[in-house]
Amino acid sequence: MNNIELIKEIMEACPDDLIKKQMAFMLGRQRNPYESDNDEINQIIAQEKLSEYYKQLARDLDQMEPKHPDAIFKTHLEERKVGEAQLDSAKQNLAKTYVNAFVNAGLCNDLLISKKEGSDDWVFSNKDSGQFAAAASIGLL
Repeated sequence: MNNIELIKEIMEACPDDLIKKQMAFMLGRQRNPYESDNDEINQIIAQEKLSEYYKQLARDLDQMEPKHPDAIFKTHLEERKVGEAQLDSAKQNLAKTYVNAFVNAGLCNDLLISKKEGSDDWVFSNKDSGQFAAAASIGLL
């Protein structure tokens, strides 16, 4: 609603510091100009340490190591019937791109998009919408 007075009232009435921090993340996402007496809340709203918070979350979830999309899909565990049609390669690449982006979001590292020595560039190994998705997924990383 972008009502500073209402935001101030709600933030001051909240007794739980963790909930205040969560509300501060929401205010920061909306680029709200609310200012608190608490410096940590102001840093969260200003998104000064957003990358540090992402990395702390990754450590808490034990997700610091990047994951390859094939490890997420686990298609090697499925039983396939002889003659079963393979998923269209372009659709499969698009699915891998999205899974890679969301699984490794905010970690600044992945096993698919990031250029490694001697590997093909994933963005240019796709066509049309696959290239757009691969380029956009770099922003999530």
